[in-house]
Amino acid sequence: MFKIFLLILVLINLGECDRYPIDRNNALCDEYSEYCCLTFVVEECLTIPLEENEAISGDGSYKSRMMCINGTYPGPAIVTFAHQKLSITFINNLDSDNFVIHFHGQHQRGSNRADGFQYVTQLPITPGSSFTHNFEAYPTGTFWYHAHNYLFYSLNGPFIVLPRYRKQVVDDSVLMISDFNTPPDYLRLALDGLTRVDIKQPIKEQNPEIRQQMEQAVIKNLFSPPVTSYCLNGKCMGNDPNVQLPLEVINIEQNSNKRLRLINSAAESFFACTVDKHKFEVISLDGMDIQTVENVDTVLVSPGERVDIVIKADQPIGNYWIRCWVQTYSCKFFDTNAPLAYGILRYDTAPEIDPTTEPNNCTNPNNCLTVGCYAKQQFQERKCLTWTDLNSYKPSSVYGLPNPSNVKFFNFDLIGFPLSPRFGINYLSYRDPLSILSSFYVPQTGLTFPNIRELHNRRLQMSACEDCEPIEANSTRLCSCYNSYDIDVSRSSYIYFVFSDLNRDLSNLPIEPHPAHLHGHSFEIIKYYIPGVHFNDTECLGFEIQKDILCDNQNMKGYAKFGCLNARFRKTPSDLKTRNPVLKDTVVIPVNGYVLVRFKPDNPGLWAMHCHNFIHHLVGMLAIINEQ
Repeated sequence: MFKIFLLILVLINLGECDRYPIDRNNALCDEYSEYCCLTFVVEECLTIPLEENEAISGDGSYKSRMMCINGTYPGPAIVTFAHQKLSITFINNLDSDNFVIHFHGQHQRGSNRADGFQYVTQLPITPGSSFTHNFEAYPTGTFWYHAHNYLFYSLNGPFIVLPRYRKQVVDDSVLMISDFNTPPDYLRLALDGLTRVDIKQPIKEQNPEIRQQMEQAVIKNLFSPPVTSYCLNGKCMGNDPNVQLPLEVINIEQNSNKRLRLINSAAESFFACTVDKHKFEVISLDGMDIQTVENVDTVLVSPGERVDIVIKADQPIGNYWIRCWVQTYSCKFFDTNAPLAYGILRYDTAPEIDPTTEPNNCTNPNNCLTVGCYAKQQFQERKCLTWTDLNSYKPSSVYGLPNPSNVKFFNFDLIGFPLSPRFGINYLSYRDPLSILSSFYVPQTGLTFPNIRELHNRRLQMSACEDCEPIEANSTRLCSCYNSYDIDVSRSSYIYFVFSDLNRDLSNLPIEPHPAHLHGHSFEIIKYYIPGVHFNDTECLGFEIQKDILCDNQNMKGYAKFGCLNARFRKTPSDLKTRNPVLKDTVVIPVNGYVLVRFKPDNPGLWAMHCHNFIHHLVGMLAIINEQ
């Protein structure tokens, strides 16, 4: 009876909501309506007639199979309003690919099923089928939506939640920063779930050459497909000097202010963004307002993060480069020879030509202010602020210190190289009960989808981590399973998570940090520990050893000596950010460092927590937080 009533209620709600027309670039909801219904079609991008300034060029030289949302990449910007009730349908018109769509940063309070995570909150959307996300837009700010499998590379777009009935103070533009990848078929197959079952079978028996290519991809590239170029809003400079491509242009009136919503939608690339000849203000992180930081030269944006900045057009009329440098995984950060995503800041009445401006000069006498640093080597010749140097706009205080019973440790493990590489959290590599490929052979209508609790229990039975052997001194691999952690929502106090990357094996790997993302919540950052680095001009020689967290595996050998077994605080950490800590949903874990965050466990559901280097996530660096 209850199910019938619920169905009637849903139909009544949707009956009050007409589907809004969507152009190629925007899906704007009505500010004065309680409901907003939108429909998007996912299909391959074929020949689409466009004006030159609308063309999405990619790298301009490689014909890649691209998927688009309503005929464009990135997908249309969804602009909605605080607490608006949304009904967003995605139709899969692809020939052979499944996907789910996640609304990154939206809390989905009371709507866990709309979160968009395959086999946890929903089954994948198969070709010819659709899925409707029903949820309330909250919180306000800059967010984005994206596929949660390998189609992440091309299925994404901005998701902006505005306050109701409040006029925008400044003009507003979105910049999605991305890396343009063209993965070969064998790697696409590997990312499609086979690696989470057993990379050695059955491909080795079927095609030894493919098996060898997969192993090389793992060892040399950490499953990272080769990046061909870097883009702003889908427009890239490209690597071929003979190919002239249109770049993204941000128009601005002289002496006015422009709000830029920076979204790092890259699969793996970290960026440091500047605007030639301009300083700017940082006003928001991951959709959450902060106390304004003025006179900023550079802001760091890692995969999944968003940063809102305000630029004042106080320079002579002209064209100025917007530069987003790729951050290298070495001691040489802010390398002016590093690859770039380029855009143009164009003053009104300026000629439509490329800028001739030079990068801002940052030297010791002129320490440029940089926001978002996550490594000590980034502090060279710069005044560098980390997240605990900033303050939330909304007052908040951390009273008392974390109770050990309320602290959970999550070490992001990247061990076993080069012979048996695995990605995981707390020595457990996440595995779906089905790969995306094998789901094609399971009858799915969408009508018999089990409830969350039933699905959770079924998954535990299929791949319970209790079957994993304990880590021993001679352990040679991470165990693959459905890696979940139970959180009691009945408690009224805060819970503390420690995201760490301790005892990293640096012998065969680049120094690549992990951006940790938690679904369903924003968290306060109350400790951000960055270890010191010993380095010379060409290489990192080692990290100082942190002394706050104890691990039980310091004396182990083999793969077990890496990572952190049975982590706990030696003593309460010092220098906690107790007043006005910033709120975020994605944060970079410093290499061989840690981040202490807190939040209230008041949102029941199954929430993914994972590295937002999407390759790391797809091959196991993920866990499920079960708020029950």
